[in-house]
Amino acid sequence: MNVELRPKEIARFHAKVQRQEGCWVWPGEIGNTGYGIFRIYRSGKTKKLFAHRVAHFLASGEDITNLVVRHDCDNPPCCNPSHLRSGTQADNMRDSIERKRANLAGLAKGYERQAKRLLEKLIAQEKRCPACEIVKPLDAFHRARGAVDGRQGWCKDCRSQQLREAWQNDPDFRNRELARKRERRTAQPKVEKPPRTHCFKAHEMSPENTGPRGQCKQCARDRARRAQERKRANVDLQPDGQSKPSEAVA
Repeated sequence: MNVELRPKEIARFHAKVQRQEGCWVWPGEIGNTGYGIFRIYRSGKTKKLFAHRVAHFLASGEDITNLVVRHDCDNPPCCNPSHLRSGTQADNMRDSIERKRANLAGLAKGYERQAKRLLEKLIAQEKRCPACEIVKPLDAFHRARGAVDGRQGWCKDCRSQQLREAWQNDPDFRNRELARKRERRTAQPKVEKPPRTHCFKAHEMSPENTGPRGQCKQCARDRARRAQERKRANVDLQPDGQSKPSEAVA
């Protein structure tokens, strides 16, 4: 769980649970989904926790932050730890299908509507961006390997604007991105480049022709000679030893 319970809250929870044979039905508040609700207070605000998740956590000590807690008895208000076990949402859906608790007819209709909408998108090669609410071609959306239509939900312009605003206004987002880039750079092994055999002018990079900084000595001599030629072409020596720029030739 992502909330650390205090000793008084744990004692209050155990005092509420009615231990008996079979299911321990939660006697307190019941939510719309049929699960028991256990309230705690943090920073002056009420936070709701599912009673069966609290019971499983207190009995097993397992970290169930990203997991679901399933009922073997198929009784949502039950808080008996022996009737509870953790798993993924896929495990939960598989249990509901095997125990015939899932509305397969409704699921089939939902899948049919989803497949029909996807087919219409692929035929039209268009998609509506939920941010700007404009129908755009699929090329206006970044590719997404896990999406059913192969594209992200927001268009490229809205996604870029969102990232730009987050980078400018959210220091936590900026720090996370910088840390991720640093980790990526350190994780990638540095590729050592093979030593050059020739320079850009196709001069051989022999030990005699390589300078202390890896430059080509012949290219350096050619640059110095061209600079000296330009200097001589633009300067006329006078008899008294002084020099002046030569007049431009039309």
